[in-house]
Amino acid sequence: MKTIKIVPRSARRKTSLNNVKTNEGKTLGTKLKVLLCIISAGLFYLAYAIDNIVTEQKKQAAVIQIFKDSEKRCLTAALYHEARSEGVKGIKAVASVIENRKNHPDFPMTYCEITQQYKQFSYTLKNHNTGKRLEASIPAAEQKVYGIIKEIAESMVEGEFEPVLPKSTLWYAKTSVSNYWTKTKKAVAEIGKHRFYSDKEKP
Repeated sequence: MKTIKIVPRSARRKTSLNNVKTNEGKTLGTKLKVLLCIISAGLFYLAYAIDNIVTEQKKQAAVIQIFKDSEKRCLTAALYHEARSEGVKGIKAVASVIENRKNHPDFPMTYCEITQQYKQFSYTLKNHNTGKRLEASIPAAEQKVYGIIKEIAESMVEGEFEPVLPKSTLWYAKTSVSNYWTKTKKAVAEIGKHRFYSDKEKP
């Protein structure tokens, strides 16, 4: 005859509670593992995103620097060929015309476009050295003024240059030049071998 073991109700309740706790523990462990996987994946994606942002910022910074270097070369060439013998004041005056044009709606928005406009700056018509060729061709006697010109060009590109002429001063010519064009303008200043002009006020 088979013996039937009767388990007390309290023991059955305790066993059931233990089973529930065990199942809850397993479930909690599984949830923690999933949560850790999600966090790990999130951290990995965040690191990847940050790396991409940093890389993109470096690329943008490099592009900006290339642009700035190009602008500096254009300005350096223009100021050197147009005003190197005019002293610091004369160099800054020519730089002021270029700066005023850059900020004027009737002229291009970059220094290179301004200085290379057709028949606007005489040195561009004479195939003068620019860039690295200019740098290599500077004689010892002009190294000091060339350094000053580079500093002025740097300040212009970095937005630190303060024009020495009014904003309306958009042209200049040698003092020896007197023609129909100069008569249509108002002489603002005469510095060194250059005379600086603005539009005449309308009656």
